[in-house]
Amino acid sequence: MLHNQNADYAQREYDAIHREGEELISTHCCFCGMQCGMNIRVHTETNQVVGVEPRYDFPMNGGRLCPKGVSAYRQADHEERLLHPLIRKNGKLTQATWRKQWT
Repeated sequence: MLHNQNADYAQREYDAIHREGEELISTHCCFCGMQCGMNIRVHTETNQVVGVEPRYDFPMNGGRLCPKGVSAYRQADHEERLLHPLIRKNGKLTQATWRKQWT
């Protein structure tokens, strides 16, 4: 059986960034076409996203993130984040349902 040194390295890096009271969820960044691998850091008690870490086992970015990727987690709880569709009526945006949005 072949030994994968990259997997060992990735596990050591994962262990190094893990913090008590937080969970790391593996995902990817959606801000550009590179789709870099990242770990979203989630507080286990509040279930809120508190940070992001690069994935060292991901071949595209190899443990690095650009400025967009580093700040990607901030959009999850941003006060101006849209949580429902909006329709423009008489020049003003009003809340709508998804069904109404497509009709």
